[in-house]
Amino acid sequence: MQAARVLLVVWTMITLSRAVFTPSEALDRRDGDFLIVGIFDIGNLNEEETECDLTVSDVYPLEKALVFQDLMQGFTSVDNYSIGYEIYSGCHAPFLAHQISSRVALNEKVVGFLASDWAVNVRPSIGSPASFFIPTIGYIYSEDAFLEKKQYPTYLSLIETEEMEAQSIISLLKFLEAKYVDIWYNTGSESVARYVYQNYVLQKSGGRYVKFDGKKDTKDHKATKYDNENFKIKDEFEEYDINSKVPEAPIQLLLFNGNEHHVIPFLNETIHTRKWKNKTYIFGYTVSRDHYREVSRKILDDEILADVENEIFIYLRSEVQNADLRRLQLEGGLLYDRAKAADDSLSQHYNEIRKCNFDHPDKDMASVCENKKSFTSWMSFVATATQLLINNLEVVLPEMEGDINIFDLRKKLFARVESGIHAVQIYDDYSVNNIRFVNSTLAKGYEVIEYRRRITSSEEVKRGVVFYNHSLSVQSLFPTLKDNVGETGGSEPCAPDCPAGRHIALMSHYSGLTSCWTCNPCTASTVSSEVNSKQCTECEDNEYAAEGNTACKPVLKNFISLKSPQFVLGLCLSVIAVVITVSTAVFIFVHKDRPVIKASDHVFCYLFLSSLCLGDILTVLTLLEPSTLTCNAEFYMCALFVCCVCTNLFYRSLKIYKIFMTAANFDLRRPFIFKLLTRPAQFVILVVMMVVTALLTMVSIMHKGWEYQEALDPHISIHKVCTPANFLATCYPFIIPCVFLAATLLIAYKMRLFPHNFKETTTIFTTCLMIVVICLMFLSGYSVSEPAIKSMLRAIVFFSISQSFLLCFFLPKIVVLLKMDDLIAGEDLSSAIQTFCEADDKRKEIVAQQELKKKESVVEELSTK
Repeated sequence: MQAARVLLVVWTMITLSRAVFTPSEALDRRDGDFLIVGIFDIGNLNEEETECDLTVSDVYPLEKALVFQDLMQGFTSVDNYSIGYEIYSGCHAPFLAHQISSRVALNEKVVGFLASDWAVNVRPSIGSPASFFIPTIGYIYSEDAFLEKKQYPTYLSLIETEEMEAQSIISLLKFLEAKYVDIWYNTGSESVARYVYQNYVLQKSGGRYVKFDGKKDTKDHKATKYDNENFKIKDEFEEYDINSKVPEAPIQLLLFNGNEHHVIPFLNETIHTRKWKNKTYIFGYTVSRDHYREVSRKILDDEILADVENEIFIYLRSEVQNADLRRLQLEGGLLYDRAKAADDSLSQHYNEIRKCNFDHPDKDMASVCENKKSFTSWMSFVATATQLLINNLEVVLPEMEGDINIFDLRKKLFARVESGIHAVQIYDDYSVNNIRFVNSTLAKGYEVIEYRRRITSSEEVKRGVVFYNHSLSVQSLFPTLKDNVGETGGSEPCAPDCPAGRHIALMSHYSGLTSCWTCNPCTASTVSSEVNSKQCTECEDNEYAAEGNTACKPVLKNFISLKSPQFVLGLCLSVIAVVITVSTAVFIFVHKDRPVIKASDHVFCYLFLSSLCLGDILTVLTLLEPSTLTCNAEFYMCALFVCCVCTNLFYRSLKIYKIFMTAANFDLRRPFIFKLLTRPAQFVILVVMMVVTALLTMVSIMHKGWEYQEALDPHISIHKVCTPANFLATCYPFIIPCVFLAATLLIAYKMRLFPHNFKETTTIFTTCLMIVVICLMFLSGYSVSEPAIKSMLRAIVFFSISQSFLLCFFLPKIVVLLKMDDLIAGEDLSSAIQTFCEADDKRKEIVAQQELKKKESVVEELSTK
């Protein structure tokens, strides 16, 4: 004890601006059978790391050290066991805090440990003691990872985690049914504010989310606290005013991890300058401490703001942190006698600082002197932590029997501290009740204090306790608080409800105003089924938005029905085409003996007209409701139609070519294929081609050449279509007919220069060429066409092809027959045929005579021999 006092006597140097002590040594200690140790970050380690410099800014950690010292000096023994203590300083150096805590952990007398009071030194100060099962209590904001039992099995925190604080605030907002809340935060409270914003405001409420640092611009510490020119509030409110069209929220949540430099300029700006009325201000627990709460109320009682009457101020007061600080400094309190007596080095240094006896006070000293009546509220945390260890050690130690195993004692002490006792007696007439830990964290909740400035009287009224658990908060809060806040509009949103089928749209591009909206209708394929939907939900691709964009329903299957105008028109045209084709066949049969029909070969006309009937039937078959059956039927008939048309045209053009080629050169030896131009061969070739085409069509269908599909037009309809799934397989049935068509065009082209050109050749060439052009145009447009019109396109093509052939081939014949001009023109028209027949007979006669002469010569030779 004397060594510590000798060590600390240097603290009473005249200027106190360069007091030092050796780091890692105890500042004060009393030996005993068991020890309770505390680390307080007094002073700063110099650059050489040999000394710890002390200035008057260390008045606050000194206050906490004195509280610990005072309580431990009154606790000397338990059941014949002496109890001692040690006080260390971490000197704001993490490595030094780690060294001290490691040495403490190896001391088998230590049964309790108070972690560093500086946030940065919490981690290095608790690792070693917790590893040796020493009950370790912290009271400064720390990371949630510190509460992991695997790493820190015996660490307890007297401060709820930031997440638990945020959950407590959310519990209060839920109780108040707040729907429109502005959140103001500074750098130190950003994580709490963000948690509240993301887990409440964005989900169930709405409001702005604004950072407010509120630091002083001026170095004049005596500047008027209510003068906004001395504070940086301009930028923060410019950001707030981005949404000038949106009213300010009825509830203003102030989460400032700071002091009056945040609260006073904010209240002055909002209440005095902007004349906000009927607002509810909720203060986070940091600015709800006794001292800060008193400072913030000064602005409410100032003459400048005398018109403040209806505003509600709600403070979340921590009972542990606000253990009536005045009792700590009044006569009989923890610090009063110690500071006055100054009977040791710690007390002397503290007493001199509070008196402000400095010859040359620097800026930090002046700040302390100006606020010399201000005591830090962290002292009550030190008192609570110390009494927790003291009270529980008084119970556990007598229960130990025989030789005490230090590790067993530590474990039992920690178990009792963690389980909680009914009260912690800080001093004679004040105690902190209902101490309990949840997940290694003190979970006492926050007292909810309501303050309203009245002309007659203004007072704080406790309205219950709010917990991180909402169900507990509902049971502990008074309905009066909700009623009072409701009167100020705290439960009202800033916009009317949006009905189903609409969604809320921000009145500005600022992301925080989730309850300030205009109701925009859901567009196209989106729906909303709830009131105040924040967004419209996209329907599935096979669904569409129905009932005013409030529900998604399956899209309809789209096809040409039997009652649709398209089908009726197609059916009528198909019937008319069939009637015309049949009538043409009948007309040709009636006039089959006329020269113009004889020249065209009436059997060919019948076969060709039958082929065109397939195209007429295809016109209506294509418009039927697509299915696997109808698609296959259409594909078979289409292939047969093309096959019959091309085969008949090829056979006809080849026969005409034979006639005129022979007429041009009677001595020409006719090719073998000309021998197949007989009537039986014509029927056989046509039947064989039809059978081959049918087989190739079947193969094509098996290889997905043509199949039924349901083409989805997202959110609009499902089109039932027949489509080529495999283009190459689709071409199988049309390869041979296309070869015949190409040969037909070639033959017709070669006959263009014959001296007795037959007009039907020109008709075949021009018609086929026109049909080829139509097909190419169809293919180029069909692939990019909408599914809804593809069936109509195919029907138009089939109808156009069949009618083009019909008109080009048979209309001129019908006109000639009706005009009776074929009786004369027929003679001229058939002259080439008559010439061919006569020449052919003559050639046959000459050939026969030549054969006869050869035989006679052979007979004579044989007879001579």
